[in-house]
Amino acid sequence: MEKRDQLKQIYLGGEPAKDISDGIEMLYNHLKTASNFTNYVYFKPSFPYPKVYHFNYSRYVSEGPTEPFSHTLRHRPDEFLGALKVALHQVVLDKFPQADFSPIQVSISRYDVVTPMDSIRSAQINKFACVTGNVTKITSKRAHAQSMDFVCLKCKSFTKVEFLEGKYELPKKCSNSECLNTRAFTPLRESAECVDRQRIKVQESSTIDQGKVPLSLDCEAWGLNLSDICIGDSVTVMGIVRPEISNQTKFKHTGLYGLYLEIVSIYAANDAEHQDEYSPNEINHIEELSKTKNIFHVLVNNMCNLIYGHEKVKAGLLLSLLGGSDLDSRDTVHVLVVGDPGIGKTQLIRAAVNLSSKGTYISATTKSGLTVGMTRENGQQTMQAGALLMADGGVCAIDEFDKLGKDQEAVCEVMEQQTISIAKTGLYSSFPAKTTIIAATNPKEGNYNQGKSIQENLKINTAVLDRFDLIFLLLDQHVEDIAKHVLDLRIGQKRNYSQAFADPIEAYIKKSCSQYSCTQRANDSINENETFTEFMKRVCQTASMELPPETIKKYLSYAKKHCKPKLSNEAIELIQEFYMFLRKDSSCSYLAVSTRQLESLKRLTEARAKAELRDLATPHDAIEVIKLYQETIFELQVKESFSFQQSKKGKTNGKTLGEMSLPKQREAFKERLREETEDLISFPRLREVAKELGLKVGDFSDFIEGLNMQG
Repeated sequence: MEKRDQLKQIYLGGEPAKDISDGIEMLYNHLKTASNFTNYVYFKPSFPYPKVYHFNYSRYVSEGPTEPFSHTLRHRPDEFLGALKVALHQVVLDKFPQADFSPIQVSISRYDVVTPMDSIRSAQINKFACVTGNVTKITSKRAHAQSMDFVCLKCKSFTKVEFLEGKYELPKKCSNSECLNTRAFTPLRESAECVDRQRIKVQESSTIDQGKVPLSLDCEAWGLNLSDICIGDSVTVMGIVRPEISNQTKFKHTGLYGLYLEIVSIYAANDAEHQDEYSPNEINHIEELSKTKNIFHVLVNNMCNLIYGHEKVKAGLLLSLLGGSDLDSRDTVHVLVVGDPGIGKTQLIRAAVNLSSKGTYISATTKSGLTVGMTRENGQQTMQAGALLMADGGVCAIDEFDKLGKDQEAVCEVMEQQTISIAKTGLYSSFPAKTTIIAATNPKEGNYNQGKSIQENLKINTAVLDRFDLIFLLLDQHVEDIAKHVLDLRIGQKRNYSQAFADPIEAYIKKSCSQYSCTQRANDSINENETFTEFMKRVCQTASMELPPETIKKYLSYAKKHCKPKLSNEAIELIQEFYMFLRKDSSCSYLAVSTRQLESLKRLTEARAKAELRDLATPHDAIEVIKLYQETIFELQVKESFSFQQSKKGKTNGKTLGEMSLPKQREAFKERLREETEDLISFPRLREVAKELGLKVGDFSDFIEGLNMQG
């Protein structure tokens, strides 16, 4: 009992109340057995003995003793944690002969009740709470004195003062009862007992409730090591709600208090011991769903039902949410959607954020709003996370990407190296940021000019443009089905793809045939002469299964974390052949074809296999990805590959030369001029040749001057 009395003095400041003493005895009797100790307590070996222990409170409540004191953590955290430290330290003294009475750290590793931040109010003061969110700010670590000895200047006696909450105070009177000194004291700074103090700010996830400002909560750690926590991390923080006097000068002498969380334990979401777990029922449901016929096309069909069509964009966004499976290098798939105004770009990228387990949506911000901001508060230099760090491990959707201007260069490092570096005077730091970027932008002139190249149409740096894996070009086309879809939504008729756009007579025939089992099994593989859009429309009409957004979100999250497919030899050969074709045809291309395109094809093929929870990517996956790749911005490079014998007639592959981009028209014009017999060609003759070819190059004089400057 002498050990316990000494431990009570250390952790509880003396003999506690009877119910707390009974609780200590109950906890000690339960934890002293080896099986219970290993079942509820986790620690990492250290020399000479462990001093940090993690207590699984959820398992203890469900499997441990049923005494009322076991369930007092929420309402009486100080008493419960003090009793737990006394009982656990006594067990440590019994198990480790080399252990002493130095204080140990005890944290709660599992607590099932998560408290919303808007529920943390004055009624929660001095109660236990568990919150989740993203770290947006971290202050520097500082030492705070907990106690210090003072020397009386009159009688030279020593007086020890305890500093509550680290607030420095002089002794009220001398410890010598015969001395009447109440003011003249000198501090002995070498006798100060200090502890590390550090603050972080946690913001609730922006995907919890769209349409409201995310709440933030200050969390303070005393004597805990937060070196593994970085700004932008998703964390679970458990602690005790405490009040504090407002830092604002005008409120210092009022009754206005703020609330913060005194951290008992904190865990990052990427911690292997505390990752999100899936119940056996959820895993079985996800695996059964993966066996559904055409599950990838079912997911595409259920994504963003407000937008009609654009199956290739939806497919690309789903592949971006899944990502590749290479852990040693970049595995994120970045997507850029370029198009005319009013075609639903914002709705598409918002839908991708809503289906991501962690995502942020922004519209044209600054560099500090994207990466890391530096501020100074109370003499301390603090770092605040931007949108890219807040979306670490998830998706960051950037609307109006062209409005970023020079700040576009801030995303280059994130897109390729998956890090964010900050360099200030006397400060350099680097943060991991495995963020998938999905961006949307409008053309420079309002509507996309097909007579110009992609760089001429966009206000985006070529270095940034080259880092996107998929670049989709969406043009405003006058389609009757789109008008019908919009009107149906406005009058409240919510129907799926097949119901909204299938011909009534054809639908009736299909229904009749299905009743008599006369339908034939549709060909689910893509045909050689079939585009990706045609293939998706054909298969999506049969993939009529409806899935709620939460199910899709859970499925994509599970596939991204637990499925790591590899490429088959056949898939590798197909990707190599297509990449070599791109390299050969890159002489007239708008974007330089490099190994980045090869890595993009690899990641996309792995993502396509992830969609079906397969461990091996097949040649069919590679073919679908290649077909999709051909309908991105590379469609202008690959599909416009023309023979100059056809260009003499002014048409290429069924498309007039004037509809081609400016570099293609320039190459066709130069090839046609090589057939002229005269060495010096007059300007009127040049104009006649351009008219024969049907060129549409704007100011013809500027066009000829540009050719002369190129030699």
